[in-house]
Amino acid sequence: MALRIALIGCGAMGKRWAASIVAYEGTKLVAIIDNDRTRAEEEARNYNSKAFQTIEEMRKELTPDACVIATPHQFLAPLAKEALGAGLHVLSEKPGARTPGEMAEVVSLAQEKNLRFMI
Repeated sequence: MALRIALIGCGAMGKRWAASIVAYEGTKLVAIIDNDRTRAEEEARNYNSKAFQTIEEMRKELTPDACVIATPHQFLAPLAKEALGAGLHVLSEKPGARTPGEMAEVVSLAQEKNLRFMI
């Protein structure tokens, strides 16, 4: 069974991640999330995936196993916390957080939820 992954962020790095996820037969790109719905829908069409604007919206319809977060730095930690809170394992683009304090919060939440947080 393939690992079902949601991609958060449709910028340049998000597009690279999407291509990498679908290239590996052990994974399935099930959702693409971006605050620009049109951009998310365009990318979702490219990969036969579903488009959403938020994690919360996605969770009403899908429950992936994990997510990849490929957004600007200021959004990495808040989105990681939201994804972990929703029960998703997280692979984040570097640096994962803007400060050591933000990183500690994310790591603590991952441990509390018994989920993986990777950078």
